[in-house]
Order: sequence, then structure tokens, then C-alpha cells
Amino acid sequence: MIYGHISAADAYAHLLANPAWRLAFEWLKTVTASTPTGIQQLQGDDIYANVHGYDTLPRKLCRFESHRRYLDLQYCISGSEIIDWSLASALRPDSAYDADKDLQFYHPPQPASLPAGLRSAFGGLDPSSVLLTSCLSPLSMFPGSFAIFHPSDAHRPKVQDGVSPSVFKLVIKVDRRLLVTCFNSGS
Repeated sequence: MIYGHISAADAYAHLLANPAWRLAFEWLKTVTASTPTGIQQLQGDDIYANVHGYDTLPRKLCRFESHRRYLDLQYCISGSEIIDWSLASALRPDSAYDADKDLQFYHPPQPASLPAGLRSAFGGLDPSSVLLTSCLSPLSMFPGSFAIFHPSDAHRPKVQDGVSPSVFKLVIKVDRRLLVTCFNSGS
């Protein structure tokens, strides 16, 4: 997972050596609040953006997900949300992988996976309503912020942040086959 802000190029400059990321970030810099919703093809099915918005929800109503074919570059245009992050390997799938949608859903982390000292610190509160768990990191998504999720990253979008009731965002999908040379070039 990579987290940053579009104004801080040092957070993603190392990615720009790869043409797929260069295309994604160049397009991202053209996005405004008036960018039309829907799917926008940047490079056919290999790289495309889904511009959309939604009302955020209480954490317990949101689901963890991951993808095998595509990496997600999630970018906040306006409003805000929290996206929870966890290693996919730390979660239990709650359904079969859907290859057509490139989508795997997961059960949230269970209280039993929390260290005993942390479980007792909840004092009767529902641990799923609390941010602190041993395998979860919340990402605050606000205008200009982005997060890149790899296949090993589970993420739970749509979480209310107490600041804005909704978010207008986009997700750029990058086929991981386009990135293989980026990871293998040093070997």
C-alpha cells in the first residue's frame, strides 16, 4: 500500500519510471470536481478510471475487499472518507473470489485476533467500532489524497470519518501485468 497526496510528488515519483503509473498520474492531475462520473478508458481494459461518489457509512456496514488482476489507485476529489487497510492474508474470505469482477470480500478482523491487553481495554465496547486493531490501519482520504492498493492489500472504503457525509472520488485500475517489468527490472 502506498499513501500520499498529489501535491507531494516525492510520494509517487519513484513510480513514474513505469509508463502505466506515469499515464495514471498524468491523467489524475487533470481531474477536477466537474470531471464526469463513469468509466473512462485511459489505456483500454489495462488502465481505466471509475469516477463516482457515495454517502459514507458506519464502519460495521462496510466490507473489506481485494483484487487479483488490478491494482487500485484511489483518489479523493472532494468530501472525505476513511479507507481501512489490512493485509489480505490477515483476514478470512467471506465469499468466493469473483474473477469477472476481480473482487474478493473478507470478514472484518475478529476481536479474538486482538492482543489480550487490547481486548480488555475496550471495556465492553464493540471492538469492530474502534479503529485500533492489530491488523488494521485507517487512511484518512481528503481532497488530493491517494492510496494505492496491491493484490496483497485488503481495503475497506466508504467508512464515515465524522467530517463529511459523502465523498466524490475515483479509482484508477491498473492491470498488474503492466507493472511486472517495474518489479523485475532489478533482478
